[in-house]
Amino acid sequence: MMETKRAKRELIRNNIYSVVIGTTLFLVLFPFVLVLMNSFKTNNEISFNLLKLPTAMHIENYARAARLMNYWKSLWNTTLVTVMGCMGLILFGTMTGYWLTRHKEKINRILYILFIGAMALPFQATMIPFVKVMSVLQLTGNIVGVCISYLGMCAPITVILVSGAVYSIPYDIEESAIIDGCNPLQTFFKVVMPNLKPIISTFTILNVFYIWNDYLLPFILLGVNKENYTLQIALKKIAGEAGSGTRWDNMLPAIVLCLIPPLIIFLVGQKHIIEGTVSGAVKG
Repeated sequence: MMETKRAKRELIRNNIYSVVIGTTLFLVLFPFVLVLMNSFKTNNEISFNLLKLPTAMHIENYARAARLMNYWKSLWNTTLVTVMGCMGLILFGTMTGYWLTRHKEKINRILYILFIGAMALPFQATMIPFVKVMSVLQLTGNIVGVCISYLGMCAPITVILVSGAVYSIPYDIEESAIIDGCNPLQTFFKVVMPNLKPIISTFTILNVFYIWNDYLLPFILLGVNKENYTLQIALKKIAGEAGSGTRWDNMLPAIVLCLIPPLIIFLVGQKHIIEGTVSGAVKG
């Protein structure tokens, strides 16, 4: 009798979990499905009935949106900024996190606290002085300035994650490398960095999404030169040039084109995000 009641309670609980998960999944996926479905419609069809399936697949919407966005150039600029920013963070972020963790000098503790404080400081609070400094350094209006800016913007979370992961690496293996004749750089790149692969994968994927989808920083640094536009700026220009009536048959395909690359990155790298998070939770 008790087992029957327990089985019924378990069944009810599982049904509730299924309903909650199914509802959440629907709420998350529905906007994406709606955008994808309507991206193949004409503007009149979208305005008439947003939820109706397209009567015909207007593939030309994508070609027109790509032309209006200067898609391939914008894609190249976004990819360049993302790759260069992430490569710099992998190199300098890991070295900084490692140094602050292994060297306990007072100045390093102060720097660590400053990195933590920088995570709580919104970019909007420092935007005006930031732009002035970049102007003085002549780093506005070009892709290089944006890449360097992201090194500073994403450094705090990168350094904090690496610092936590370094604690899980036994110092004995570093001492063994030094005894075998490795200098500090060799010890870092040959011994420490291979052990940081899970957390490097984690913060790299997180930084990729942040840099790829960011609009404000490229917008205030790159100016009006269309050759420097990233995908997010190009997407905004499509909406801005529409005037009072937005051409959704241009806008929705452009949104899909912007979503495809980060979606591929997420599907490829989601395993590494989970591995890095679990590794830090267990060892950190």
